[in-house]
Amino acid sequence: MKKNIFYRSARSLNSLLLLLTFSLLIASCKKNPVEETITTQINKKRISSNLDSIYLYAQQIYLWNDQLSSFTTFKPSRFYTGAGHEMDMYNKEIFDFTRAAINPTANMSFELNMSNPGIPKYSGITEGFHTSSFTKNEVQPVLLSNNFGLSFATVSDNEIRLLYVDSNSPAGKAGLNRGDRIIKINGIPVQTNEIYYRFIESSVKNAFIDIVLISENTPVINNKNIRLTQAPFEANPVLKSKVISFNNRKIGYVAYKRFTDESLSARHLNPVFDNFGNEDISELIIDLRYNGGGYQNTCRYIANQIIPANLNGKTMFTEHYNPLMQGGKADILKNQPILDANENPVYIDGRHATLNDIDYSVKGNTVLFEKQGEIKSIKSVYFIVSKETASASELLISILQPYMKVTLIGVSGDGTNVRTYGKPVGFFDIKIDKFNLYLAMYQDKNANNDGNYFDGFSTNLSVIDNPVFNFGDLADPAIQIALGNPSQTNNPRNKSNLKSASLQTSTVHSSKIYFYDKIERKEMLKSVKDFKLK
Repeated sequence: MKKNIFYRSARSLNSLLLLLTFSLLIASCKKNPVEETITTQINKKRISSNLDSIYLYAQQIYLWNDQLSSFTTFKPSRFYTGAGHEMDMYNKEIFDFTRAAINPTANMSFELNMSNPGIPKYSGITEGFHTSSFTKNEVQPVLLSNNFGLSFATVSDNEIRLLYVDSNSPAGKAGLNRGDRIIKINGIPVQTNEIYYRFIESSVKNAFIDIVLISENTPVINNKNIRLTQAPFEANPVLKSKVISFNNRKIGYVAYKRFTDESLSARHLNPVFDNFGNEDISELIIDLRYNGGGYQNTCRYIANQIIPANLNGKTMFTEHYNPLMQGGKADILKNQPILDANENPVYIDGRHATLNDIDYSVKGNTVLFEKQGEIKSIKSVYFIVSKETASASELLISILQPYMKVTLIGVSGDGTNVRTYGKPVGFFDIKIDKFNLYLAMYQDKNANNDGNYFDGFSTNLSVIDNPVFNFGDLADPAIQIALGNPSQTNNPRNKSNLKSASLQTSTVHSSKIYFYDKIERKEMLKSVKDFKLK
């Protein structure tokens, strides 16, 4: 019995020692309460300072700054919550003050985002040290890494097809095309339901993906078994180009995905426009149905390729900043240095140049046509657009309207009427701490002083967006409209129950929207090359 008592006592003592040791280890792993308090205070001070900076910049550079309340009334510090991600605090602040910018014509906020009312339509903030549009990003190619370069669309029950493919991507190099019908993904037969869509979303995040497809847009229809491996590639913004000969007409066609920086886009578009010039086209179809905008100088480049030489020197468009910026009194911009292509400071009279040295007057931001390229005379331009066609895409449409015959052909999942996104405003990035702030900063207006398309451009006619057809296929309903042959939109391959579109590029009024690609902002970006000094 004594032995047993001793055993239990020893075991209890050992347990106590283990517990004490474990407690000491836990205590040693915990942060010092004083250190935690100091860290919290430092973070609060930094975040509060950023909240103040965001609103101080808005008061001077926001396009509708005259509708903002005073700093003391707005109280940016109230958005500090002490918990959660700091980005949420900044986004809530931006959302709050953008509600104050009221469009008197519509009696609602300029930044009301009908597709996502919880975020502003134009303004926002991004996290991380992103390459500035004032630095080498404007001269370096855009690289997309860890990407297959393709996107999917549901077409009908149990049918999924490729929506588009980047020709430079792993998918493009494997010979995949828009319209290819997917049979299996990673060995699982295609289904059109939420479970399968989540399966696709998971699959495209892996290092490789196995696809079985039927290619109907090639001379020989056959099954293909493809294994794609993710790899970095230089994005090709040109999805497709060709010259269409139809009823003694020569029509250039180009599907353009993104207004990448001018050097990259020109590298891919110069051969296209040279071919159009050599073929002496008289009409042009520009397919912007999935184009959410990008660099403004690339828009200028494309416009100068299209226009006839007699427009040289005429007004292309003007930029309108708020009166404070036009008068050179937005002195907060002294805190934003200008960097050259090698990320070195630019100097003026021996001092660092800042964004406060830029001329923001209308005269200093009037852009004139400068004819480029071999295209001689185009009688008509047809734009294929969707409700996601935005920013630089809309600017291109706007600046051509005063001078040329422009027709807008809308595409949507069910063929109902389409308006473009509606973004006649642009911005350049403002650095705050480790963040890039983008505020609606200027409004573009064409030669007729028109630029109030905040609710988008209406289309002349809208048809079904049918990914059964490859880009440039004459049976595409949108191209048929341009050809003046809309009766062919009844082609059996045109299905009335289409559900094509994307997670971020919604050209459909259906709840089934699936599209697997890098999410892109609706952007009208300026680079340092676009500015003039005072």
